Amino acid sequence: CNMITHIVQYTNGSPRRILIYTMIFALIGLLYVCLTNNTGNANKSQKYKSEWSARAPLFKAYYLQGSDYLKQTIVEDSKDSLGQDKNQLDSEAETGGALVPKQNVFYLKIHKTGSTTLQNIFLRYGDVHNMTFAMPWKRHRVCYPEIFDKSCLIPIHEKYQTSVMYCFHMRYHKSVRDLMPKNTFYTTSIRSPGAHFLSAFHFHKFAKCYGIDHEDIPWKFFLENVTSSVVKVKQCNMWQVSSKSEQLFEFGVEIPDLDKDVTIKNKILQIEQDFDFIMITDYIHESLVLLADLLNWNLEEVVYFTKMQKNNHDTEINSYYLNLVKKWNKGDAILFDHFNKTFWKKVEIYGCARMHKQTIKLRNLIKFWTEKCDRSPGDPTCVRMLLTEPIYIHELKTKMIYQDRFIIDDIKNVSTGAPLSSSPFFPYHTKLFKETYPRTDPCKVIPTSHRISTCKSME
Repeated sequence: CNMITHIVQYTNGSPRRILIYTMIFALIGLLYVCLTNNTGNANKSQKYKSEWSARAPLFKAYYLQGSDYLKQTIVEDSKDSLGQDKNQLDSEAETGGALVPKQNVFYLKIHKTGSTTLQNIFLRYGDVHNMTFAMPWKRHRVCYPEIFDKSCLIPIHEKYQTSVMYCFHMRYHKSVRDLMPKNTFYTTSIRSPGAHFLSAFHFHKFAKCYGIDHEDIPWKFFLENVTSSVVKVKQCNMWQVSSKSEQLFEFGVEIPDLDKDVTIKNKILQIEQDFDFIMITDYIHESLVLLADLLNWNLEEVVYFTKMQKNNHDTEINSYYLNLVKKWNKGDAILFDHFNKTFWKKVEIYGCARMHKQTIKLRNLIKFWTEKCDRSPGDPTCVRMLLTEPIYIHELKTKMIYQDRFIIDDIKNVSTGAPLSSSPFFPYHTKLFKETYPRTDPCKVIPTSHRISTCKSME
């Protein structure tokens, strides 16, 4: 009111002048409101950014600031694939918001990176959507510990090569790309050096491998002696995994080259070229939100139950031992450092507020399915979530064989190596399926004198 009074006095009551000055003050007020809102949004964005960076304290500077290389290269590259890319948004508008889910997926399963948990997501998706699985001849590893060779995979019939899923252990070689469809999405998961070392040390029984299982805390003794003659690089357990930089080893680097700077740099460049997305197990929920977005999958399709989790008493590793881990696993440390930076750039592009909302939604979905499966373990989704890796793979391999998806002749006449037990709810163990394909039942293949107790109890 005071402002209007001053305007009237200043303009001597001229209606034209009153109108002009009123419009000027209105524009000034509108500009003020806009600037205030932008500041508020910036503060809100900074709040979420601080929240996410706090979850990766070792790499806070990389996430908040980033080098010119990261800004110019990684961010621009990421824009081409993330859901907020303009071209993809335009495509959504043209199709009414419906994006076509990607149906050809390659997941490199790396030991002790949450890979069995993640593998179950891919097995379920491929199973439910009737995809063809690229599978090894034996068990669930492809050529391991040797570098990948195409002879280790069962050939897929040509008419089934349009929707292919791969999600097994191998030591990566880019020649595998020749066997996958051209539009395949390539992904894998890696883990921070400290967390990966402790998990691998216990799971692969490094203490026994090195003959130090009598020590009070074997992993500490191991790290304290990495520069002595006590600790040399070994390949441990029945799978012959590398005790040094196991993750880089499974990307295809040979043991003598695991500490060579040039080899590490070149391998990281190759991974950037060959893989569309590197998940970080330490940030599993954020990784799965991005994965679902990149694959155009529903968030419910990446819900998981934790597999292969071990309860270790030494769950923390202080800075002194962490530095020793990074010294021993130099290649893995550099690998993680690099892709952790690119990961948080992708989160930033995806949108921190949007990510916050989606991770909450994913956690709620996980809680819902956990409670549901406790009540109804026979639910088809629950059965698939709870199946162990050997059983699920055997079931799917059985399906692939008897639907003639593989180029193979004699394998139907022999046992496919069934595990000791399976779920009575699983569709490929139904009476109808067994009557249609009786040879899938290992109890009918194995001679009576050699049948396992499980087979006898089923008769």
